[in-house]
Parts: sequence; C-alpha cells; structure tokens
Amino acid sequence: MEADPGVLAIIGTGLLLSAGIMFYNTRKFILDSEKTNGKIIFEGVKEYQDFTKRLFVKIEFEVNNKKYIVESSSSRFQKLTVGSFVEVLCSKSDPNNAKVNMFLQLYFIDCMLLCFGLSFLGGFLSKI
Repeated sequence: MEADPGVLAIIGTGLLLSAGIMFYNTRKFILDSEKTNGKIIFEGVKEYQDFTKRLFVKIEFEVNNKKYIVESSSSRFQKLTVGSFVEVLCSKSDPNNAKVNMFLQLYFIDCMLLCFGLSFLGGFLSKI
C-alpha cells in the first residue's frame, strides 16, 4: 500500500509550520529572558505508570535575591551532575519559567519536528 502524496504533503507542511512556531517561541523566550547561574542540587530518575523512565535534575538559581528551583530533563550526553553549575534562562516576568541554556533543552523538539517535516515532504516529492 502506497502513501498518498497529498497526505504526505499535508503532514509535512503541518510539521514544518509547527517547527517554525516552536523556533519562534523559543527565540522569543531567549530574547525576553534573563541569564543567571544555577547549581544542580539533585539528580534522579522518574518512573511513570507505563514503565518508562526519565533522567532529571533540579537546579537552584537566584533572581533578585530570591531563590527558585526548576526541574529539567537530563541525558547521559549532557554531563549534568550534582554540584555543577549551568547557565539558566528565566523569564523576566516569571522566574519560575526557566530553562537550562543548552541546545538539547531549548531546541531538541523544534529540530525533531523540522526533521520529520522534511522527511514527509521528501516522501511527497519522491511520489510526484
């Protein structure tokens, strides 16, 4: 059974539009955020009901003499260990809205959507 080129085009275009919106929102967050240093205070593994596991860390940082803690996903590739320092981007209006300033934390999902969108459009182009 062959995939309909029209369906591939619609899905690919939707994924590319989603990636564009995500890139825009991420860039807007970066431009509207404040940089600060955070210290990793905890690392662990979360287990979910579907038996999947996720590595995560808790990062403590300070803005305007007030401490905040943010939870962030981690991976074996990032070398995030307790006691190490990372750069944190936090919203100026809501410091609880914070992310670690690393490519995987900021752009991973955006890039995945872009790759899938290009794959679907490549499939469409190969069918016409």
